[in-house]
Amino acid sequence: MFVWTTFVFLIPPSIAMAYIGETLQTFSLHQSAVKEAIRVFLGISGAVTALFAIRFMSRFLKKKAENL
Repeated sequence: MFVWTTFVFLIPPSIAMAYIGETLQTFSLHQSAVKEAIRVFLGISGAVTALFAIRFMSRFLKKKAENL
């Protein structure tokens, strides 16, 4: 079970982050276009993380309410 979880949930994001790092390694943060691209990427990542956290918490709270 742990091996399957590792492949499904850890490997793809790791590959994506490695690709992004490889792509952006030659850019300087002093360039405004790079700053904007990084800001947009972080904003999208934060929004997706927040949506998944809300989804998880709603399921958790729903189960907890059903047990009362």
